[in-house]
Amino acid sequence: MDEPTIQVNNIAPVSQANGNHTVIWVQGCNLRCPGCFNPGLWTFKGGEAYTPSMIAARIPEGVEGLTVSGGEPFLQKNLIAWLTAFRELRPDLRIVVLSGFSEAELNMKLIRATECLDVVVAGRFEQDKAVASNLAGSSNKRHIFVTGRVRMDFFRNLPKSEVMVTKNGLFATGMMDSRKLNGYLTEYGISLEVL
Repeated sequence: MDEPTIQVNNIAPVSQANGNHTVIWVQGCNLRCPGCFNPGLWTFKGGEAYTPSMIAARIPEGVEGLTVSGGEPFLQKNLIAWLTAFRELRPDLRIVVLSGFSEAELNMKLIRATECLDVVVAGRFEQDKAVASNLAGSSNKRHIFVTGRVRMDFFRNLPKSEVMVTKNGLFATGMMDSRKLNGYLTEYGISLEVL
């Protein structure tokens, strides 16, 4: 049987701002939250199809989890099947999904039944409630704990953001105003990849 795929725009092999996780950003979102961190991921065109095996192979030794961000992860038609297959390959890793959908909009019954992820950070980003903590983005977002493997303490100790040096230049992740950071860096002749 073929493995399910999701469209991935970018991968950070190790991110401390996400709790020593590999982070993947999926392509596509129709929620269009004002002030979105990643408006470049709204289009459904782009990215590359990745199977769970392909992502598992890119996770360095010592990484403790996988964070799926976007775009909107739950707009990937195979996300639940993808996460379930990934969990079977790497049961040792925490799985966190950052979503703009509310708990009522998500199929939590299926998510809980499959235990395909440990926590969903759910809810639309609201610019007037922006916060740079707990991977929430805005204070209205809710942490929905599915398996008991992750507790709120995990989120409280995360750095708010980080800037990484990669072979392609600088890469920023976490909860920040990436446009403002890019403006500061541009003054010094430095370009930043902003999703």
